[in-house]
Amino acid sequence: SQMNSHFLFNVLSSIQYFIICKDVDNALYYLERFSALVRTTLEYSDKKDITIYDEIAYLKQYIEIENLRAEHAIAFTENIAEDIDVTQIKIVPLLLQPFIENAIIHAFPPSVLKPEIELKIEKEDQSIKITITDNGIGYQQKTGTVHQSKGISIVQTRLDLTQKKLQKPIQINTSNKGTQIIIYL
Repeated sequence: SQMNSHFLFNVLSSIQYFIICKDVDNALYYLERFSALVRTTLEYSDKKDITIYDEIAYLKQYIEIENLRAEHAIAFTENIAEDIDVTQIKIVPLLLQPFIENAIIHAFPPSVLKPEIELKIEKEDQSIKITITDNGIGYQQKTGTVHQSKGISIVQTRLDLTQKKLQKPIQINTSNKGTQIIIYL
């Protein structure tokens, strides 16, 4: 339940930029949105679980703040099956945020003019299938290195602890047309 230090630094630098430029309205708006996100992060860090609805609201807050400083705003869409009530399904807090953060940081260089992230939630057999898809540049493993995102490994550990009978690990599919993350609950 930690916020990425680079994210914090970038947000504070952007607020500082608005202040230096005497753009008080944007500085105040950005500060208000950022403080709301920090408040929500702290609130969720004390909870055992939250609804998927709350997680999606948090993701929207996070992406809104990222978009305030992005060269090309990220379009975020939700595709939730009609037979799923996101206000009733509980998950561990901030389960999906590391994947959204990874997409924003790694998938969207300035060459991606219309960055998009889609969150799809559907039933599959006895599970809830959550798919996060971006249209970025994909994930390229650096030659000679084996790197696992700290955020992804934390999510896998949290799923292992809370979903003991879950048989499927997190799936990551990537190509030069984007990355797809699949999580089963």
